[in-house]
Amino acid sequence: MNVTMKNYMPAVNEHLEKDIELRELYAFDLNGYLVVEDAIDPDVLEALTRKVDEIEAEIGMTVSGIPSGDEKPNAKNYRRNNIIFEDPAFLAAAMSPKVLAKVANFIKYPKIKSTWLDFKAQGGGIGFHSNHTPYTPVDAYLCNNYQIHCNLVTVCYALCDIPLDGAALTVIPGSHKSNFPLPSDEEQKAFQIQVPMKKGSALIFTHDMNHGSFNELPYTRRTLFTSFSTGFSANTLGDDTLYDPLFEQAADNTWEKYFLRRPKGDRDTYPQPQHRITEEPGLGQLRK
Repeated sequence: MNVTMKNYMPAVNEHLEKDIELRELYAFDLNGYLVVEDAIDPDVLEALTRKVDEIEAEIGMTVSGIPSGDEKPNAKNYRRNNIIFEDPAFLAAAMSPKVLAKVANFIKYPKIKSTWLDFKAQGGGIGFHSNHTPYTPVDAYLCNNYQIHCNLVTVCYALCDIPLDGAALTVIPGSHKSNFPLPSDEEQKAFQIQVPMKKGSALIFTHDMNHGSFNELPYTRRTLFTSFSTGFSANTLGDDTLYDPLFEQAADNTWEKYFLRRPKGDRDTYPQPQHRITEEPGLGQLRK
């Protein structure tokens, strides 16, 4: 790092690379995604399941959707933003050390950007979107000098089993590096693959990769999403102070506090903790 950049940016923790393997870096750079099995602590997953059951009952979500009245079709999709504030289990899941350790190797100065809970009834889905070309700065992906630089990383936690055929996220591997626009919708099918997940696992992907999903399962597809950006990028679902309450609660010199810091324009001066993410006591666990 040159002298000018030292004045702008804090030192990067040299231990970060110890929490990711070369094959994982290769796979993420090649395909644009990485699956982390058993990403959520078992106690956290149990607490999440209870809370998500409550929310599902509260909104009236069924396999057919949320009833909308006699003259309106059932709502097939439901999204609750900023879910990290609703229950400690959501914060614990968002701070999974297995996930954060990978994210910190894909974004040089990472911070949490947004969180949401997603329900998709049978027939619900999200259209396909993203591709490296045309260029979108907020999503941009680059790998230079053996360092991956993602401007936006999304993490999808499976809160139910998501099998290969039925509701798995459909992606175009490598599209995060494509130098050509997407072909037609019909032609895209030749390049698409599905990524199955078991309950409790996480799918980490660069948002520059083309992706979408459709639920054909005979049950509601339940997922928790978090996204991460560089420290210079504003929060998506709130202003710069969005995570201040959680930041204040977090202990000093922890990765939890670091990921919850405010964005800071072109000068991210908040110091990174110098211990390994996977060695931080209590990270990703429920507070006793």
